[in-house]
Amino acid sequence: MHEKPVLTDAEMKIMLKLWDMHPQTMMELTRALEGETHWSKYTVITLLKRMETKGTITMISSVHGKRPTHFD
Repeated sequence: MHEKPVLTDAEMKIMLKLWDMHPQTMMELTRALEGETHWSKYTVITLLKRMETKGTITMISSVHGKRPTHFD
């Protein structure tokens, strides 16, 4: 049986933004979180990479850059 990965509080903030609107570019996501978290784009990128490794999101490439999306 496959266990669902546990999200940290920071990862959950990202996931909630992705549920609101997806896919988003990393910069769109950073701007959406900026007022609440004051995270830099590097923090968001690090968290997205961790989430991708856990299998909670997928990164898709587009002409506008990489866009994180999520599994329902």
